Amino acid sequence: MRWNGVDMAASFRGRAGARDLAIILAIFVVALVPRAYSAFFMAQHPSLHWDAAHDTVLARNLAAGHGFVNEPGHPTAYRMPLYPFILSVSFRMFGERYRPVLAFQALLGALTAAISAALARKAGSSAAMIAAGAMCALNPEAIRMTGVMLTETLFSFLVVASLLLLTECRGWAGPRGTACILMSGIVIGMSVLCRVNSIVWIAALVPFLLLEKSGGIPARRLLRILWLLAGVAIVLVPWMIRNQSVIGTPGLSTAGGRLFWDFRHNDAVRGDAGTRLPEAFVAANEAAALRDLAERGGDPAQMVPIFNLEPGYHAFFYDQETVDGFEGLGEAEADALFYRLGIDYSLRHPLRTALESIADAVRVFSPAERGGGINPVLMFALPLILLGLSRMRRSCPFQWTALLTALFSIVAVSGLVLYEARYRFPYEPLMFVASAAGMDSLVSGTGGGRRKVILLLAGLALTSAAAYLTLSGPVTS
Repeated sequence: MRWNGVDMAASFRGRAGARDLAIILAIFVVALVPRAYSAFFMAQHPSLHWDAAHDTVLARNLAAGHGFVNEPGHPTAYRMPLYPFILSVSFRMFGERYRPVLAFQALLGALTAAISAALARKAGSSAAMIAAGAMCALNPEAIRMTGVMLTETLFSFLVVASLLLLTECRGWAGPRGTACILMSGIVIGMSVLCRVNSIVWIAALVPFLLLEKSGGIPARRLLRILWLLAGVAIVLVPWMIRNQSVIGTPGLSTAGGRLFWDFRHNDAVRGDAGTRLPEAFVAANEAAALRDLAERGGDPAQMVPIFNLEPGYHAFFYDQETVDGFEGLGEAEADALFYRLGIDYSLRHPLRTALESIADAVRVFSPAERGGGINPVLMFALPLILLGLSRMRRSCPFQWTALLTALFSIVAVSGLVLYEARYRFPYEPLMFVASAAGMDSLVSGTGGGRRKVILLLAGLALTSAAAYLTLSGPVTS
């Protein structure tokens, strides 16, 4: 296998290669230790978070043989299935215990740091590899998230693994290259089944790969794209067929419309004590006796009565007209209505929508993390990101294409729906890879002094603007 004219198989042989492998192994260990501590001593019970509680309930039903259902007889597509499926496997093996799942997340987080270091090595020197690996390993938000049963840690691993496979495929020809690109598509498809916003990455990646001239003649590039999409289809098509059968839509998720409308594109008025709610909804919530979120260790199912798991549940917080519009709708119908309402709002408020979208897209580059605190690792890394992307564009254009389109996907989703540090978190390893390449470029002393200064100042300006918009606006949660 060759990479930019270099035999990559040979690059890990000899003294220098052995040193790089030793560094990657050390990064894995450095990342694993604090994550294991977080998993065993800083863990958050799933009853403290709606999403974690819902995933736990879905996994419980899967493990019991009821299928992907909120409760027997109530199939759903409101959550993506990969994380609940993994939870269900753990539940079958160990019972409904959460430590094994968190220990698995600690392992995934350490692998994410090691893979990020390997990606940075392809983009720069051993120093870039150490920098990217250290930033991933010691990222405080990543360490904390290891102890929370949410999709972020798994999704982050799938993103960096997809990127590594894509860059490795670039150097292989023949059946080996075809198998690698097919596997890349399968892993990207798995990332979609974990978090649906990966579909935006696929939409951005395909035209870039088609235009990427170093990928050979157009026919060869097109064939590779088809193999990539075949891998994605292997994973996604069965889920879409299932949704068509039991939900009435081949869509991947019934949560997108609610996120689109409820988070920003919405001018509905909040309901009050006089708002008449559907009787079945009221009865289900009263029977569930919702838990006090400050109380640990209870049954997650007590947090999530059946109606809380449907898209229309969120509409019942608003005015009577909105409540009446969603009463009696199934998941697919409620999801479609949310989209129509959100688009209608955008058409009525085009300037406000555009400005809010731009502000949220910029916030992706803020060093603020969940709760509004400043992440010191991000604060150090983000000003270097534009310089690093420029370096990667020249030194490893194919990896630059894959990484840039992945970052574009989170920027696009944040602009379309809402910026939330929790949604940005899985992409932070890619930001660290780019920033490490920028650091390597800055200290290398090779040419382009004025360009380096301009890109560094632009990165500082972008990070400062993003921090200002984040800290002066609504606190992220």
